Amino acid sequence: MRRCLIFILAFAWAGAACAVPSFLHMFKKCYTLKTTSCLVCHSEGAGGKLSDYGKDFMKAGGNWDAFQAIDGKDSDGDGARNLKEIGAGSNPGHPASTPKKPGKWLEDVRIEDQLPLEELREFFPTYKRFEYQDVELSEQDQGTIADALGDQLKPEDMMTTLYFPIDEKSDPPARAGVAMYAAASLKEGLLLSGIAVAPSGKV
Repeated sequence: MRRCLIFILAFAWAGAACAVPSFLHMFKKCYTLKTTSCLVCHSEGAGGKLSDYGKDFMKAGGNWDAFQAIDGKDSDGDGARNLKEIGAGSNPGHPASTPKKPGKWLEDVRIEDQLPLEELREFFPTYKRFEYQDVELSEQDQGTIADALGDQLKPEDMMTTLYFPIDEKSDPPARAGVAMYAAASLKEGLLLSGIAVAPSGKV
């Protein structure tokens, strides 16, 4: 598994253009949140239909700077600007959740809502359960990669999210591979891509 992690992290940070992390990880880091949900940007959890906030985020570039670019907007049209909603714990992507009445959208968060299950099952069709882990570059690694690229890393270049299929037949259940998703900003829009590695080393 260690080999898999090394390979996939090398892919993640092979170039600044591809080093865009899980958007949820970036959202939590940007606003210093302990708890949030992919339901901010998606109406039915990770990978599902985009909410109006998610659409605005993608239109603004889908990167670290995009959050600030849409802070002053009222994406869901409920009368409260996005930044105010985020600070109050309400959902800027759902008009029924407002700063005065946030609702229970964060109380009912399931791990399934945080996973791009459809995409993960394309990589690992025989597995039913998955876990995820947010990871960030150490200061030493940041410097090494920045020197190799000849440029400073952006905030979104320093973090990503790894996804693991769980082999429930093993005792105890164990991680049986690793996957990650990356994005590159192109003139045509945001190009999303993914890579997965099995314990055997098969990509």
